[in-house]
Amino acid sequence: MNKPLIEMKYLKEYNQGEICFIFGSGESLLKSLPTIFKYDFDKIKDSFRISINRRPLQLIPCDMIVSIDFTQAEFNWNHIKHDTIKISPFDKYSDYKLDILVPIDGRYSSLLATWLACYMEFKEIVLVGMDCYQGKKRYFDSDENIPYECNHGNNDLESHFATWRRVAEKCSNPERIKALNNPLEKVFGRWEGK
Repeated sequence: MNKPLIEMKYLKEYNQGEICFIFGSGESLLKSLPTIFKYDFDKIKDSFRISINRRPLQLIPCDMIVSIDFTQAEFNWNHIKHDTIKISPFDKYSDYKLDILVPIDGRYSSLLATWLACYMEFKEIVLVGMDCYQGKKRYFDSDENIPYECNHGNNDLESHFATWRRVAEKCSNPERIKALNNPLEKVFGRWEGK
């Protein structure tokens, strides 16, 4: 028997800090972590951290994991701590019911995670490791600690930017969103860690 799902409005209770980091699996994640940890450690410690699928969880503890890929969700969930919040549009893999019309029509878990961070009303939202599948090395593989190649859909950067701009239009106060060491700095600006 499946457990009852919690209403989405209760996610806002997790906003205890001012900053939310959303960690993708791009190669730039490895480059960005030292920058983040040089920032204010207390703010990092008290931040809310979201992992896109499972890979970032192997490098940094996160409060939430978001996955919209049905084929990945069960695999992702088998690799996380019990107290990590699980979010998926598939009830079987989610702790919360996405019971509000989530206005994201994209095909990436990172889009849903970004919208959720806006919904949860964080003052700062920082996109890390979101490389938009650019270059030869699409992801890092933390199991072996080396990047590896993977093809994933449309790699045209302008198409990715257009999708992210549509997300920004659907988020309240999108000026809160910034990026660090990845192509999305061109859409949202660079997080300076002030």
